[in-house]
Amino acid sequence: MSPLISEPRAPTKQRRLLVFLLVFGLAGMLLRLLCAGVDLDPDLFHEMCLARAIVQTGQVPLHDAFAYTPTVYPVIHHEWGSGMIFYWLMTRVGPAGLMALRLGLIAALLATLIIVTRRRGAGWLCILLTVPATLILFSIGFTTVRAQLFTMVFTAGLLLVLNLSDMRGPRWLLIWPPLHLIWLNLHGGFVVGLGILFLHGSERSLRGKRIAWAYLGTLAVCLALIPVNPYGWAYLPFLGKSLTMPRPQINEWQPLWVSPFFLGSYLITIVLLLYCIVKLRPRRMADLVILLFAVAMALWHIRHISLYATIWLAMVPTYVQQTPLAETLRQIWQRWSGRIVALYALAGLICLIIALPQRPWLARLPATLADRRNGSHILYPTGAVDFFRQNHIQANVLAPFELGGYLSWELSPDIKVAVDGRYEVAYSPNLVEEFFRFYAARPGWQDTLRRYPPDLVLIPRGWPLSRPFAQIPGWTIAYQDQVFTLYRRKAS
Repeated sequence: MSPLISEPRAPTKQRRLLVFLLVFGLAGMLLRLLCAGVDLDPDLFHEMCLARAIVQTGQVPLHDAFAYTPTVYPVIHHEWGSGMIFYWLMTRVGPAGLMALRLGLIAALLATLIIVTRRRGAGWLCILLTVPATLILFSIGFTTVRAQLFTMVFTAGLLLVLNLSDMRGPRWLLIWPPLHLIWLNLHGGFVVGLGILFLHGSERSLRGKRIAWAYLGTLAVCLALIPVNPYGWAYLPFLGKSLTMPRPQINEWQPLWVSPFFLGSYLITIVLLLYCIVKLRPRRMADLVILLFAVAMALWHIRHISLYATIWLAMVPTYVQQTPLAETLRQIWQRWSGRIVALYALAGLICLIIALPQRPWLARLPATLADRRNGSHILYPTGAVDFFRQNHIQANVLAPFELGGYLSWELSPDIKVAVDGRYEVAYSPNLVEEFFRFYAARPGWQDTLRRYPPDLVLIPRGWPLSRPFAQIPGWTIAYQDQVFTLYRRKAS
């Protein structure tokens, strides 16, 4: 689809050079952004643990096999399909396979979004000049491969299917139910797709479009397919609980206003959206209700920022293209294109110089204080794992929430953990909160040791629990390094 405002023409060679430098600048910024996601995500390990159990037993287990504490039944893991993909890549290719998947999904996401926004009428100038506003917002979804990245790609894919059905007829909707079935077995974020279908169909109905019935019918088919998963109908009550429960200890589940880093970029995108609303009026802005839905999701939880960025990039450049700002951008480009391109290229070059030494195409398992100084938020107890293996230890281990999955991946079935990152998937919320309070050394923390007695306790050095735990009787140090201390119960 041709843009509403044609972009200024330059001699072919000059135009190609300008486009190349613009893309180079954006690619450099993106590569720098990817450096923040080279640490292996803790969720990856418990997902692969489940996949390994599926491969070994030939079925998806409903009983938990990794914890010694009380767990729920059935254990419903909404990311089981993603875990199978991650497990296959890790065991067949290694960490490089995971990074290749990550880069492939990001490339597919960005390519699909560009296709969508171009089909909706945005010109290249509006796209290239608005993309930087979303880069920081994408970053939380670009961390080393997570199931959420599948949701971002499928969301972009759904927006493309909806555009094709709007422009070429409802037959394009026939391809969506099979894709929806794959999505719902990869990540619980498929509910976003249901919301988009409902909002898109409702808007078309209010506008008097005859095709609205096709969207709502597709939604009904997708709803009917939800039980087609290893857990059947039990998936529905789990999904309802998972979507509504608070997670006060998890940073990415906090409201957006607690994070100035993301809030600033978010507000920039909101200002641009508000400008479009004022200039165009809502009736002229197709699918505005979907974007407002994403605005609210992002404000509700930091985790949803990347989904908001996905929907924003698919729609807002199109809105901008229809406003006077597009003509202003065209005039600025015509007058100062050389300076703009030079600025983009310089920013890209600086980002590239910073990014290349960090090798963002390689996965990293941070385990040392040097890794922490380099920006890693989670350090893994690789030394403690070696200690377990060398001494052939079989035990119940109390470890921090984020590290339980890693210990299970490396040492199961010889060790069982008290808790891990599965949260509501395997445990009652009260139990998880109790272990957060334990590691924060809040009043009553010793009661946790009596209620769920472990053989070994792993404590990151410098955490609030480190000093008081070292003073209680009945425990001795079994292993220690610069990052972790492993305590053994003397009677164990």
